[in-house]
Amino acid sequence: MLVRLATALDPTRVRPVVICFREPGVWAEPLLERKIPVHQGLLRHKYDAFVIRRLSRLVRQYPHACLMAVGSGGDRMFWSTLAARVTGVPMIVWSHLFPVPGEPEFEWINRRLYPWVHAVVALGRRHADALVDAAEARRGRVRVIRNGIDVDAFDHAKLRDAAREQLGLQPHETAVGMVANLRPIKRVGLFLDAAAHVLAARPQTRFFVIGDGPQRDELQARIDGSPSLRATIHFLGAREDVPTLMQAFDIVCLTSLRECLSVAMLEAMAAGKAFVAPRVGSLDEALIDGQTGRFFEPETADALAGVLIELIDDPAQRTRLGNAARAKVRSEFRLERMAREFEDLVTELCATTVRCD
Repeated sequence: MLVRLATALDPTRVRPVVICFREPGVWAEPLLERKIPVHQGLLRHKYDAFVIRRLSRLVRQYPHACLMAVGSGGDRMFWSTLAARVTGVPMIVWSHLFPVPGEPEFEWINRRLYPWVHAVVALGRRHADALVDAAEARRGRVRVIRNGIDVDAFDHAKLRDAAREQLGLQPHETAVGMVANLRPIKRVGLFLDAAAHVLAARPQTRFFVIGDGPQRDELQARIDGSPSLRATIHFLGAREDVPTLMQAFDIVCLTSLRECLSVAMLEAMAAGKAFVAPRVGSLDEALIDGQTGRFFEPETADALAGVLIELIDDPAQRTRLGNAARAKVRSEFRLERMAREFEDLVTELCATTVRCD
């Protein structure tokens, strides 16, 4: 999302400069191609307080600057907020995690820095409320800027046949997909449990998971232990061709324990897919149950399987939901809209003397 935002900003209004405390990895390439400056290696070790001086010196090279930490808390917010305080520039925190009582996402020390943060960006109204109620953010400084995506990159129905052929799908098979990091919070195990229930009732269904992560071996072992699952559930790993593969799916799922406003959901909706998710975070700002997608409640494998079977048996409903989902994303969740709202926020803060106390 950082790369997408940086490349979508209007440089005549806001010039993006990306600072990586450590190594930027593969994400530097698309930024450098757009001639967006990328600075790296500012933080030598976790307790390297000299990063404040390095970051402050860098910020002073750019007039009318502000700093934005991407993510909820951690080193990025801590050191950036201190550097912003030293240099007297506005500080923004772009939160991507949904806090709950007892798990505020922002560490205690970062919550103590809230008086020096000029804006905390939430991804939806419910996310904004959670940042105030569970993470103790100051309500007057929480701004809602919903995620936006490159809609056209995912709206390629003409690629459906080629994508299905690539995945070895037969015309009579229904494909259910998921795009997720393989981490406990994404509850991919619940997706596998639901798949087992569906396959018992609708054996002409195949399931695909795009993504990688620390649970990969554990989840793959579950599948390998069952011949029926091994033949019908496929882990595709991290892929660069998600917009193409998405065309092969008839239904796309999300099973996360917590989400703000899922990018994977918006991408599937932009592709015109029937999307199924738990009612968490701010998902309901895009997914309207029965109109642009389906929620499964309660959040159990049985409930998810029930909704999937209903959609497998009802292609007309899948088409209706997918068409409405595509229209919703095109209308409200474009990358250009997100970029303009960030531009407005940055120019407002840089043009106004804000005293944090």
